[in-house]
Amino acid sequence: MIKKTVSCFLLLLPSLLWANIYTTVNSTPGGIAQITFESRQINPEAFYGSVPLYIQSLGENQYQVLIGLPLMTKPGSKRITLHSTNDRYVFIEVENLSYPDEYFETTVKVGNTQDSSSLRIENEKVLFTKTRKTFSTQPLSKGYFVSPTNGRLTSVFGVNRYYNGEKGLPHIGLDIANTLGTPVNASASGRVILVHDFYYLGKTVFIDHGQGLLSSYSHLSEVNVIEGQTLRKAQELGKIGTTGRSTGPHLHWSVFMNQVAINPELLLKKPL
Repeated sequence: MIKKTVSCFLLLLPSLLWANIYTTVNSTPGGIAQITFESRQINPEAFYGSVPLYIQSLGENQYQVLIGLPLMTKPGSKRITLHSTNDRYVFIEVENLSYPDEYFETTVKVGNTQDSSSLRIENEKVLFTKTRKTFSTQPLSKGYFVSPTNGRLTSVFGVNRYYNGEKGLPHIGLDIANTLGTPVNASASGRVILVHDFYYLGKTVFIDHGQGLLSSYSHLSEVNVIEGQTLRKAQELGKIGTTGRSTGPHLHWSVFMNQVAINPELLLKKPL
């Protein structure tokens, strides 16, 4: 098998892409990078390490790869493998981005897994990771995503969270606050792949939008969909709640691409 490096067009500055799904490109940690390339092979594939990537056709022999960048990604050159007639390597440049800090005072000991809930928490970590790795070969959504609910944005994506002065995990979604029972809708069409009541996230719904693009909706008070159900964009799936570890009624909305959390606002026509 021949391996060679090729140069492809890479857009580094934020810009709109017009294809099956629309997104803003922002090649920073928690953002989305993109590559366009030519291939005569039907259904070429692309990988970031061993993880398959979202790929869509732009026209005859023209394809586009979307790469979700982990929040912990360090700036610099990252290698992407394109599988078509031959394996080819292309490189993307990740730029630096610093996220703000957020501080909380709580009586709950963050990260404590020594109590009676420890087994549940560890099992749910496995379930969450398995779900996040879902990859279906066909795209299940089109166009922009839509905001899943109305309300006030109370916490943005990527902030570094500190609990009682100790650093916790960064925030991997958007928090939208509203009154208990406010409808929550699917941000794009897709298939429900998980409905589960998590210890921390509370009642949660995961939707598969195809090719490793997923969304999740957490802290719900009610869930009115079931696993395996197909949803259209903006179809109601539940109600805002405060289940799990929550400080008040709100929706925690996350989007995942190639197994990593990305800023959901990059898939909206207008930021919240």
